[in-house]
Amino acid sequence: MRKYSLSILLEILSKSIAKVSSLLIRIIVMIYFGVSSAVDNYYIAYSAAGIVFLGVIWCELTLYEKIKNNYDCNEIDNVNILYSRFLFLTLLLCIISIIFSSIFYDDDVIKQLLLITVYALFFVLNSFYILVYRVQSRLNSVNKYYLLSAIMYLLGFSFIYFILDYDSIYALSISMLISEFFILIFNKKNTKVSLTFKRESYNFSSFFETKPLRTIGILLFIFFIDFTDKFTLTIIPDAEGAVSIITFGSMIPLAIRQALDAKGIFYSRIHNIDSLNAQHQCLFKTFSNVFIMYCLFAFITSLAMFFLYKYNLIEVYLGLSKRDVVLIGEIFFVYILMIPFYIAWDYYYRLYFRNNLDALVFRLVILGVILNVILNYIFAIHLNLSALGVAYATLSVIVFYVVFSFIYITHTGKAEEDGC
Repeated sequence: MRKYSLSILLEILSKSIAKVSSLLIRIIVMIYFGVSSAVDNYYIAYSAAGIVFLGVIWCELTLYEKIKNNYDCNEIDNVNILYSRFLFLTLLLCIISIIFSSIFYDDDVIKQLLLITVYALFFVLNSFYILVYRVQSRLNSVNKYYLLSAIMYLLGFSFIYFILDYDSIYALSISMLISEFFILIFNKKNTKVSLTFKRESYNFSSFFETKPLRTIGILLFIFFIDFTDKFTLTIIPDAEGAVSIITFGSMIPLAIRQALDAKGIFYSRIHNIDSLNAQHQCLFKTFSNVFIMYCLFAFITSLAMFFLYKYNLIEVYLGLSKRDVVLIGEIFFVYILMIPFYIAWDYYYRLYFRNNLDALVFRLVILGVILNVILNYIFAIHLNLSALGVAYATLSVIVFYVVFSFIYITHTGKAEEDGC
């Protein structure tokens, strides 16, 4: 268990470095562009590309066991076939994202979306390589990936934005795309996993089995929650910049969540545990390790926000109105409260999948989507809370997921131990 805790700590450290570099770039964007339609368009496009990023979770939940079995049996060609099928699926998600978005958004959003979709394609393919590293217990290679992405992203953005003097929000998308492409080449050479165009590569029947299809459905509903959040803000009258405000307010808390991401280690760990109660205990152990670091990060960032507000530094450097600054601060603290629940939910739905409870997750997520739409209307539109209302709605849904999951897993685990 001590080795498990150390693995979590090292991965969180490498992810933290990656997130710091990403935050630095986004702070630069905040300073130069502030709350504007250009920034709104970028974050709306990034949200629309979320359907492609779901491929990362789908890959982990449905392909981990297959990759592991193939490596255990030394059937490397089958891993290449899985990778090729996964590429075709990711390309399909890219096409769906572009077509779907072209119905709802204007040309400026679509231009950003095209760049971000290509970046998302490379990012999702890299997630397959990370899964291979985990199966091979090459956790150092996972950490190298995050460190390399931090360096490449920072250097790429600095070169494009400052040296080439490309003063545009597009510099953000271009630098992400280029850095992820070079890392993809590095991972390909490091794992020797590559595309294959054998006949088996075009056999997608395994993707259309009940569990993979249900997983896609679950992930689409999760995407729909984020989509409805952003879409709600675009239809509120006189709410220009609302998407930027909720993005700026949630930026640091969500970066903390991503830096403290140990769900990949957790999921691979519980694959070797049969008892539901023992898996639940592993969840508590993982969460407690992460929660200590969360408290440290939350304290430091909250203290920093306090001083930024006290000395009006956000208003001075970002040129925002007093109302926008207050709103960003309120959203920041809502998301800081939300992050432990987000982290717990990441673990719980992997626990569901490990025990073939994906049908339950499907129903739970549908209920969450309905609840989110209703609460968005109540908080954001009816109570006129705008971006803050959307944050409250999201918090309510995530808390509902975690409370239900804790009660259900505890009860089910006890029934299993009692032999009922």
